Amino acid sequence: PMRTPVLTVAGGKDRIHPPATVQRTAMVMGADFQLMPEMSHWLIGEPGWEDVADACMIWASRDKRAAA
Repeated sequence: PMRTPVLTVAGGKDRIHPPATVQRTAMVMGADFQLMPEMSHWLIGEPGWEDVADACMIWASRDKRAAA
């Protein structure tokens, strides 16, 4: 497992790295997993990228992971 907190994010419609593969990688790494069901592979460039950014910021702010 990773010592540093890690978040993996998968698009539910991703055919390049399907969610099951990303989830398995997260499990092996001891990372957290977030599924964006309506998104594809290019999470930061698709409509809905704001939801991805919000999910990442919420995850990072948990347990004071993000700097103040």
